[in-house]
Amino acid sequence: MSDSGIGMDATTLARAIEPFFSTKGIGRGTGLGLSMVHGLARQLGGHLMLESACGQGTTAQLWLPACSAPSIALPLVTIEPRASASGMVLLVDDEDLVRGATAQMLQDLGYQVVEANSGEGALQMVRDGLRPDYLVSDHLMPGMTGTELARAVRTIAPEVGVLIVSGYADVEALSPDLAHLSKPFRQADLADALAGEKVFQGIVVGLVVQDDQR
Repeated sequence: MSDSGIGMDATTLARAIEPFFSTKGIGRGTGLGLSMVHGLARQLGGHLMLESACGQGTTAQLWLPACSAPSIALPLVTIEPRASASGMVLLVDDEDLVRGATAQMLQDLGYQVVEANSGEGALQMVRDGLRPDYLVSDHLMPGMTGTELARAVRTIAPEVGVLIVSGYADVEALSPDLAHLSKPFRQADLADALAGEKVFQGIVVGLVVQDDQR
């Protein structure tokens, strides 16, 4: 595969497959894409080769061992292009790399993204007047969980769509009224989850503290 982009200088090319190395800037990429391709190719006995020079684009070659088994013809599948999404997403995750990768997925889908690294920080944004269309939050975070954040946000802005992301299978049982997405997920999974009807449903539970309980 070749492109006609700006290419890479020798220093960048030498680090291109290095884990977490990226030229996109903070929050624009994880720096794991080429590293994962290189690692998978090595596991299969192959190799990723990159050729690039400034102003001359980049060529990537993926070499894999030949297979002696006969090939099997698969039916042609036509994938319909997905309509571009819109709206503002308040994305909350305490892991910077995960949050950055998810933010990139959302931006590629067409969403505007505002990031927060904690439930408390995200809630303060809403208290200060931020009104996102969606709240996408990891569940298990230090301090306030994603489910607690969702309930608190909806007491201020009940119209916000909510999607809770978690790697724990039992989290849906804790908040069956909220939409959930299991980790790991692909961009298509994220898009489908945000388009689900349950994102804008759910019971708003207000947290009321009586004077004699303070």
